[in-house]
Amino acid sequence: MAAKYCMRYLPEHKITFIHNPKTAGTSISQWLDDNFNTVEGRKHGSFKEVDEFFPDTIFRFGVVRNPWARMVSWYKFVGNGDFEDWLTQRLMYGHNDIPSLGMTFKPQVSWSRQWYNLGTPQADWLGDAINLTLRFETLEQDFKEVQRILGCNKPLPYLNTTDLTDYRDYYTMELAEEVKNIFIKDVIRYGYKF
Repeated sequence: MAAKYCMRYLPEHKITFIHNPKTAGTSISQWLDDNFNTVEGRKHGSFKEVDEFFPDTIFRFGVVRNPWARMVSWYKFVGNGDFEDWLTQRLMYGHNDIPSLGMTFKPQVSWSRQWYNLGTPQADWLGDAINLTLRFETLEQDFKEVQRILGCNKPLPYLNTTDLTDYRDYYTMELAEEVKNIFIKDVIRYGYKF
């Protein structure tokens, strides 16, 4: 069984899907696995792993999501308790129980630890050499381009979803501003607004 959180490489097409968390990556990975010969990369690997592990990639794509909605989705998937406390704690300590605020790529000795933390901008996953950036908010429409490129019109499954209300209901204005400051690269590059 394929690992659902890993990037996917399609060797016959020389295409790599970069899977950053809470952006429908599980659904896209499953669709790719079901319809093509795929090779798994590292869990939530970044564009750097594409260059390292799949250097003959000629096309790379990934999905971005509104950072405020993405944080709420992540919380609803793994969090508990008060959202503001959870978010503040995770942004401060990431996955590794060491302060990480303001850090993006964290070098690790242990393979069991992740290179990213909750505050890693999506732009740092995808990098500057991305060929196609899909938006979670318009995924059904945007994914048609992937289907066209790969010549496969089978529908995209909806997996690993969280039931969301309006993400704005989770934020105070101060917390929304803090998230904006942490993800300012995504806000600017992808034009997201609270």
